[in-house]
Amino acid sequence: MKQHISNLKMSRKFMLIALLGLAMVALPAWLAIRHELAALHMAKAEADGVARAGDVLKLIQFTQQHRALSAMVLGGATDGAGAREGKARQVEL
Repeated sequence: MKQHISNLKMSRKFMLIALLGLAMVALPAWLAIRHELAALHMAKAEADGVARAGDVLKLIQFTQQHRALSAMVLGGATDGAGAREGKARQVEL
């Protein structure tokens, strides 16, 4: 093998060194890019989940408020009936 390399022209020797260097850099670079793309996709999925969680928290809040107003109306406080109906519409949306 050493004999074959020594018989090559100087430009071919540099080409061989460049190809070896490219092969040594290409695999780690590809692995790093693939890892970063996976992390980017995970971050996007998490961001989508935060928006959905906010909607669920808002629904829970409206439901709890409706429950409190319903308890007041059932307890005899007639002035909260309108507020309870408004809150029921918010829960249904």
